[in-house]
Amino acid sequence: MKTPRLNAWKPLQLTVLLILLFSLAGGASSPASGRTPPDEQALPTLSPEDSSYQVVRAYYTDRQMVNALAAWLEPWEVHHDKGYLVVGVSPQEAEIMLALGFRLEVDQRLTDLANQPLQALPGQTQGIPGYECYRTVEETFASAQALADAHPHLASWIDIGDSWEKIDPRAGDGYDLMVLRLTSSKIAAPKPVLFITSAIHAREYTTAELATRFAEYLVNSYNLNADATWLLDYHEIHLLLQSNPDGRKKAETGASWRKNTNRDYCGDFSDDRGADLNRNFEFEWGCCGGSSPSECAETYRGPTPASEPETQAIQNYARSIFAD
Repeated sequence: MKTPRLNAWKPLQLTVLLILLFSLAGGASSPASGRTPPDEQALPTLSPEDSSYQVVRAYYTDRQMVNALAAWLEPWEVHHDKGYLVVGVSPQEAEIMLALGFRLEVDQRLTDLANQPLQALPGQTQGIPGYECYRTVEETFASAQALADAHPHLASWIDIGDSWEKIDPRAGDGYDLMVLRLTSSKIAAPKPVLFITSAIHAREYTTAELATRFAEYLVNSYNLNADATWLLDYHEIHLLLQSNPDGRKKAETGASWRKNTNRDYCGDFSDDRGADLNRNFEFEWGCCGGSSPSECAETYRGPTPASEPETQAIQNYARSIFAD
């Protein structure tokens, strides 16, 4: 029996939708801008003393408890219908949650998974250890460079700035922040712009890989698929595949790393150091109860708007490709 041909546009629509959803997921717990911010003097001040990790189900009796928690710690899941949320916590954070009235149950399976070191699968020679389908920072960059080298009329690989470790003399080598720009150079007409940032939270492996595969699909389908050809002929697609490469390298070791690796916050070598880049942008910085002023909190917004070099690079690039 001949299999019916599906509309080629449908998987492409789904891919774009998934990328946008994953890109937005990092800020999903941020409340609407209309919410009155809590009294920040009442927010907990965390220290880097003990960062051993547990994944818990936290049961609550009032939704305001969830709102208050989201001002300094980001829940992984929230189930209002069942009255609990899921979150990873240090012992100190667990004590604070207990004091706030949460009842905690440790999810031992997820705790074991979260704390086990990543190990390569049998025969694995590429990808993040244990996750061979997800490229490392270096492999992501190499794939993008290869795409640009092989298809210079469709792709270019652009340096837009530096990571924190690249510019701070205390750190290692660090990384350039690189954008993969996709468009057909043969069509010179003005084109609408799509800009996607991926992996701004280091431990979210999926987004960088999804955006990289999206790029490979478009370029490899050019002149073979009408929709991919139309997108590249009449649009510009800008992909920041690794928005937080320093933090991502930490996450690739198995650490539950979310922020960048700035040593100015929460202790020089603390596992809780750094700023949450997704809370560091100038727009509505510090508003709405969705970030923390505490340096060790995983939603720490930084000392000032756009204090981090990664955030500055992203903002500057966005301003360069979009009209005011």
